[in-house]
Parts: sequence; structure tokens; C-alpha cells
Amino acid sequence: MVPYVTFDVYLSYALRNPAGTTTLSAGIRNLADRKPSTVYNAFLTYADPGYDFVGRFFYGRLSHQF
Repeated sequence: MVPYVTFDVYLSYALRNPAGTTTLSAGIRNLADRKPSTVYNAFLTYADPGYDFVGRFFYGRLSHQF
């Protein structure tokens, strides 16, 4: 199997106000959209749990604490 490395980015910003703290977060998994090695010997199509079938993935989160 060929070595496989991905890079992830995660940013978060906290906004404080009298009503509490609001946190805005965003991130990208597999920033360069690298394709993993092909799995030829997976038993009944089950691959390693760390295998990336999705590719590049964007996500965001908004949370508030009182």
C-alpha cells in the first residue's frame, strides 16, 4: 500500500456578548482532495475505517453558550 497523507484545516472564532458566547467554526477535510490507494483485498467490500471514501469535505458549526 502506498503512503497516504491528507491535510485538514479548521478555523474557529468566539464572539463574546452579554447573552453569552457564540462560536463560529468552519473546516475542510482532505484540503488537496487526494485520492487514496485502491483497496483490492477488502473482505466483502469492508475497508479500513480510516479509508477516505468521501474525498474533500467542507463543514461548519454555529454554537452558543450562556
